[in-house]
Amino acid sequence: MPILKVKSSKKETPTSGSRLAGAFVPSQVSSYLSLYALAHGITKSMIVRELIEDWYRDQRGDRPEDVLIEKVVAIAWIEWKSEESRFPDSDFLEYKIELSTQLQKKKIFPYNIELILKKLQDEANKEADQ
Repeated sequence: MPILKVKSSKKETPTSGSRLAGAFVPSQVSSYLSLYALAHGITKSMIVRELIEDWYRDQRGDRPEDVLIEKVVAIAWIEWKSEESRFPDSDFLEYKIELSTQLQKKKIFPYNIELILKKLQDEANKEADQ
């Protein structure tokens, strides 16, 4: 039986709309989080969730998804051009398939992946038209 029990008003189980976003922190930070949570009758997850949600709201204002997508496309295009120059027989379609696979593994939403691939194809089309 736990001596110091935390009562959570929020349900602590994941929902279909939730994903785990974890990180390792120094043991001193982890210990402080535990102590803080215990002293305030909350869980460490509640603290971290609130911090991340606050960060997310701040970032969305300064860096909306479309800006981030443009950055990812620019990075992917530079990587493609580098690969193409090193390996002239490289296939752009295969590159896009590999990029899609990597983005899926990073849990990027499918509609964002489609948008990234479309914009990357637009870059290739612009270059072909020149």
